This record gives sequence, C-alpha cells and structure tokens, in this order.
Amino acid sequence: MDPYTHIFKTWDSLAKAYEEKFMELNDYNESYDLFLAALKSEKAELLEIACGPGMITKYLLTKYPSLKITATDASPSMLQLTKKNCPSADTFLLDCRDLGQLSSSYDGILCGFVLPYLKKEDMIYLIKEISLHLNSGGLLYLSALEGDHASSRTVKSSDGINEMMNYYYSEQDLHNHLQENKLEIIHTLRLSSLTNSSSPPQLILIARKK
Repeated sequence: MDPYTHIFKTWDSLAKAYEEKFMELNDYNESYDLFLAALKSEKAELLEIACGPGMITKYLLTKYPSLKITATDASPSMLQLTKKNCPSADTFLLDCRDLGQLSSSYDGILCGFVLPYLKKEDMIYLIKEISLHLNSGGLLYLSALEGDHASSRTVKSSDGINEMMNYYYSEQDLHNHLQENKLEIIHTLRLSSLTNSSSPPQLILIARKK
C-alpha cells in the first residue's frame, strides 16, 4: 500500500477546515514578496506544488494578476477550493512524486507545504525534478520544518483526530541537495510554528537555478 494514501485522504477530508483556518494567513507574505521581487517578469509562468486551497497562488495573483500560474495538488477537494479562490489559475491533480511526468518548464516553482510530509528519498527526487523543470534563472520557493531528520515524528493533524508523519530537514541538508541540482539559495527566512510552540520553526528557502 502507498504510504502516502492516508495523508492524501486526511488532507482531502480537511480541505474546507484548512481553508477556513489558513486562507487569510499573513505570516508568509514577506517570503512571497521576496519571491515576487526576484522574478524576472510579472508575466512569468509558475507552478505551485501542493497548492492546498490556493493561499499562495491567490496572494501572488493579487500582487501580479498577469502571472500565469498552474496550481496542483493530490487532493481533489483542495483543487476545487483553489478553482474557487483563484479562478484565473490553471489547476490539475498531481502527486508531487509524479512531477517527472510533466513536459513543461517554468520560470518559478513554489513548494510551500510539501516537505513536512515527504520521506527523505522523495524529497531528494522532488528537488531533482524541480530543477529539471525550471528554466535557466528560474526561482524555487521551498519551505520545510527545520530540524534533525532523525527526530521526525508522528503528530496529530489539525482536526485532532488523524495522525501523520512530520519530517524535519536541516538547512545544510537542503542546501546540499539544492546545490547538487544547480540551485543557489538567495534568501533564507524562518518562522516560528503557527500551530504548536513545541514544533520546529519553518525554514523558507528561495533559490535560483544557475
């Protein structure tokens, strides 16, 4: 059985509650602004991986309405909310582990809420495929729970009922994998946990393909 099936089902069932709780969250806006400022064009073609209900895509389009954004997620319910919240964006169902099946390349790829749920081998694959799907000079927005990967643990989902793994990654580990794939970090930010004071900080990296 696919080890991620439970995660997909959980997020699909929590889609509406997640939208209500986080859609208007402003904590990440500084990082989104840095990403936008580093783009080479306000008409850039972007891909968002695991878009959820469309928080990031909506914010970017509010700032730069001429952006061409394709928003993807493995949850049909999340995609339905993205279509509602971001009507000008293209959307389609995509497991991030299938990124290699895409034939398009992009000026920027956003991966804001994925790594906390990915095993290390899948993280390594994802960064490799992201680099292959970025145009030269393209940008990557990547966030992770910062910490020792060996300390990754099972946590309660936001409904307090379901459980899922949270995987931690160090800045050095991510830096090494980005560098191996011709991605140079240009901005590093940290945010304290938005839901649990005992959780590790959010590490946000913005990198450019060499």
